[in-house]
Amino acid sequence: MIEVKSFGITRNGDETQLYTYTDNSGVKFSVTNYGASLVSLIVPDRTGKLLDVVLGYDGVEGYERQFQCVGSVIGRCANRIERGRFNIDGEKYKVTKNFGPHHIHGGYKGFHRNIWTFKELDNGMEFSYISQDGEEGYPGMLNISIKYIIENGNTLVLEYDGISDKDTICNITSHAYFNLNGYNSGNVYSHFMQINSDEYAEANKYAFPNGKLVAVAGTPMDFRTPKMIGTDIDSSFKQIKWNNGYDTNYAIKEYDGSDIPQFCACTYSENSGIKMTTKTTMPGVQFYTGNCLTGAYVGKNGHIMKNHDGFCLETQYYPNAMAHDNFIKPILRAGERYHHITRYEFSTI
Repeated sequence: MIEVKSFGITRNGDETQLYTYTDNSGVKFSVTNYGASLVSLIVPDRTGKLLDVVLGYDGVEGYERQFQCVGSVIGRCANRIERGRFNIDGEKYKVTKNFGPHHIHGGYKGFHRNIWTFKELDNGMEFSYISQDGEEGYPGMLNISIKYIIENGNTLVLEYDGISDKDTICNITSHAYFNLNGYNSGNVYSHFMQINSDEYAEANKYAFPNGKLVAVAGTPMDFRTPKMIGTDIDSSFKQIKWNNGYDTNYAIKEYDGSDIPQFCACTYSENSGIKMTTKTTMPGVQFYTGNCLTGAYVGKNGHIMKNHDGFCLETQYYPNAMAHDNFIKPILRAGERYHHITRYEFSTI
């Protein structure tokens, strides 16, 4: 069953809605058509108590004024494009520079500051958006959709689909911030994180990869076995220190280019007992510890977000991939299907 209610009026006078799906298992999630943003996700802890495990806002005004992209769908190209330029088969393109001289998360509006079209599904909901040719500088008219569905009573599935009428680049992700003790419970230092990766993308102080995938072994970047997020978050290791925490793309070991989601990460809290296993068809995952949440305004029920109050696992192509020949390119050819799946499977320990 889906409940619909008003989520507020935008600055441009557009009405927005909040759609809430409740599964027979008791799992519940809410998404607004503004940015197709995940506003809440309610799952049981080890005692059966229901906790909302994603950060968000009570109305559209919070999503309009933020720059942290809390909960939003990010595109046309998630993450960074150096100097806001790329080329496809020798054809040069320039996209919006909204991060100094660079491009990030699709531009000023991107996908996250637009209103999407809602459709009800038997086990969830679908949102669609048409990104026009030339929007933020990207070539081609891109028809994109994202499904939020519940499977097996414990798994939130995000399924992305798209098609363009011109060759373009397409790299879409969810910028949901998780806290498995509840969105208003403070920092995530005590969460255990495991990332299925032997290598991470080495980057500069602005989190732009230099094209090198380097071994995690012997560094604070190593999450091959579960480790508390807070263990090394204050490390002097450059890539952590520069970002005031983790903001790093990891290469997923079992990536095979298929439509079968592979194990990406496992996160759990000994406090709530909630465990979240992430699987994806994408080659990389950006592990981000909410390093810029302080000043993100007031969130749900008056909760004031602070740095490290949530973590993101943004499944995606490697950042700035168009600048590096050895990175998998997020090129979507005209008429071909863009299709990716990310699964968040919940259980208790």
